[in-house]
Amino acid sequence: GIGMHFLRRYAMREVKTVLDIASFFKSTGMTETLDFSVPMPPEQSEFSDVTVVGKMKNTADVVSLKVTVSGLYKTECDRCLDEVSVPLEAVIDTIVTENESKDDSVTVNGGKIDLVKTAYDALSLEIPLIVHCSEDCKGICQGCGANLNHETCRCEQNDGEL
Repeated sequence: GIGMHFLRRYAMREVKTVLDIASFFKSTGMTETLDFSVPMPPEQSEFSDVTVVGKMKNTADVVSLKVTVSGLYKTECDRCLDEVSVPLEAVIDTIVTENESKDDSVTVNGGKIDLVKTAYDALSLEIPLIVHCSEDCKGICQGCGANLNHETCRCEQNDGEL
């Protein structure tokens, strides 16, 4: 299925937490393809399967970074409170120097990009305000607390009123 294909692609990627770009500033005309899986630390475990894919280019000593950060965001449905994994994607298209980036979500210091912080910051900006497990989520009964997707309401039916 699609899941296995995704896992296989994720598993074959090089795992990186930091991208050393110092030498890149000395290489005018160089283009590098970036394709990494980025492991998130336990305190940021709401994000998983995080990848950074794109290109870095040095054009006349101006280094540009154009990447797509993707990952799954684990949260709960706002209607029924079931756990939901939401696929997120953030596009970063910016100019970087050895110590800063025009895009605030890119953390650069001493010629290194912190991929974990960059991925976390970029994906955090993409979290939807409202998350539902499905379009037709029935939510939770206000009376008895039953998750109406999985069980029937336990409220006393009283002339059709709760």
